[in-house]
Amino acid sequence: MTPSNQIVAAHLRLREYVASSVKEYREKRKLSIPQMAARIGINPDRLSKIEKQSCELKLLDLMKLSAAIEVQTSQLLRIVGL
Repeated sequence: MTPSNQIVAAHLRLREYVASSVKEYREKRKLSIPQMAARIGINPDRLSKIEKQSCELKLLDLMKLSAAIEVQTSQLLRIVGL
C-alpha cells in the first residue's frame, strides 16, 4: 500500500472510530444530538453527519469531539494508525 493510500485508509478508520465513539458516548448518557452538540460547541446537523460518517472531519471538530468523549486527540490518531 502506498503512503497516500495508507493515509486515506487511516482517515476512513478515524471517521468510523470517531462516529461510533461519539454516538456510543452520547447514547450511554441519554443525550440527544442537540444536547451533545451544545456541549461540544458544534452545529447539531454537523454532529449528525459526523455520526453518520457523511462529512469530512475537520481538525477542530476532532479536537472538540475527543474532549467531549474524554479521549486525547493524539490517542484517537494513534488508535487508527496515524
